[in-house]
Amino acid sequence: MSERPEIQWLIDRWSLPKDKVGAVRYLLEAQQQDGSTAVEMETGGDWGNAAAKAEAEGSSPLVLCENGKFLQSRRCFLAEQSVAKQIIRLAKASAVMENVKDEDVVAFFPDALDGDLQVKAAKTALKRRLTIITGGPGTGKTYTLARVLALLIKSGENPALIRLAAPTGKAADRMREAVVTALEKIQNVPPDIQQALHRIAQGSSTLHALLGYNPVRASVRYGSVEPLPFEVLIVDECSMVDVFLWKAFLEALPQKVRLILLGDPNQLQSVGLGGVLGSLVDFAKEPNSILQDAVVRLTESRRFKDRQGIAKLAEYLETGNKEAAKKLLKNSSAASGLTWIDMKPGRLGYDQIPEEIRTVIEALARADSPEAAMEFLQKVCVLSAHRNYFVGAEAVGQTIAKEMLQKRIGPADRIPNEPIIIAANDPETGLRNGSVGVLHTDAEGKRKAWFPQGSSLHSYPLASLPSYSSAWAISIHRSQGSEYDNILVLLPNEESPLTSRELIYTAITRAKQHVFVAGTLESILAAVEKPARRVTLLEKKLKS
Repeated sequence: MSERPEIQWLIDRWSLPKDKVGAVRYLLEAQQQDGSTAVEMETGGDWGNAAAKAEAEGSSPLVLCENGKFLQSRRCFLAEQSVAKQIIRLAKASAVMENVKDEDVVAFFPDALDGDLQVKAAKTALKRRLTIITGGPGTGKTYTLARVLALLIKSGENPALIRLAAPTGKAADRMREAVVTALEKIQNVPPDIQQALHRIAQGSSTLHALLGYNPVRASVRYGSVEPLPFEVLIVDECSMVDVFLWKAFLEALPQKVRLILLGDPNQLQSVGLGGVLGSLVDFAKEPNSILQDAVVRLTESRRFKDRQGIAKLAEYLETGNKEAAKKLLKNSSAASGLTWIDMKPGRLGYDQIPEEIRTVIEALARADSPEAAMEFLQKVCVLSAHRNYFVGAEAVGQTIAKEMLQKRIGPADRIPNEPIIIAANDPETGLRNGSVGVLHTDAEGKRKAWFPQGSSLHSYPLASLPSYSSAWAISIHRSQGSEYDNILVLLPNEESPLTSRELIYTAITRAKQHVFVAGTLESILAAVEKPARRVTLLEKKLKS
């Protein structure tokens, strides 16, 4: 069999003409490589039985869309069609809580000036059934969300019917922590409301868990037949959600739900197919768009107020300003929070890692308790675009681990601590894909894994752990939703298919204080010029 199994099946079962094999192969490869849900066609012609008309009730596996200009798999076609239908339904739904007074909202934002976008976002979330709050790191999305939650309960919303969710376990954990931290800063909240808010935050879960996903049957409990049993759903890190998960949770929403979506469309898109958040934000910019008043973009980054180097580079990546990025990097300084390291391609030596990063790595390795090790782990991170190759996360992690063992950093009678990251959800231990912990050997020589559980750490025997890997360095994709004081970003070469502005933007904005960017100048300038391009048809379906 010369063709890939999927294509051969189309040829045999659906009489795919031989001259169309190339287009189908291109579609499959595009989906695997960049997450596109469609491919643009150069010519039309006879597709035999393999291509269907664009009606949803068709049964064939391929769909020709936009008068034959695009080709989609039927699964992608139906998913985007469903997402568009549900989003438009929510956008057209009647307003809620029209009796909310502006002064009640402003009272929760005591430092806000006239026209404050956080206040606007809160008012929008209270008065609409669909709200999309976007903005870069540090612009106050979670700060705003915490106050929206307080206002919802104060206005009579039942806290038991409010849910927080995110696409991954790591993102759900981070959402819970961020909301709890933001809640502590809200003044004049009655104790009963404060307690209710904390219960809501502690209930943050993954979207899969929310839907009652059964991995054995690959099915969900909640859907259009049995909707989710609540009235408010808030989803964070929406840029990480693929089109099929969007379809699943939107179809499971009850008719009178309030949906609040948070995310940054400039970050990396989902590992799966589609680019839903970006399509919704772009559609909202269209004249007379039904989403025009539903999207609020927060623009003032309070996190980078004293770290203008990070803020400026993020801005230049967002706008594709190559010359400004080049000048900024050449004149970078520690005071600005941005340091450029001109590093030629090749294996990264331990001594090439900045001292500020190495100092914390070594402190983590020698920490005499798992609590101290976790504290250091949350301060720094080494990020790579690749998992493999010379400057990939695995190779860099091995370099660091080897150095820790050779130098015997830490007490001479025990193995150094090591950070690890879980690679799969595990119902037995409760550990989730992306959970980060540390391996620590105690005074008795017993080595265990320690992971955060609420406000404390919980230990696990190594034999009980699901699949995991070292986390001395992790991929940029796996860092989404996380924050660290200082970060080292290892760039791919300019020829790498991973080199994109969204990749570098995501990496540098994980830092709260200082980011070291290492690579060739050509690699980052290539990223500035190359946005990640996914071909999707959701925006066209929203317009139709």
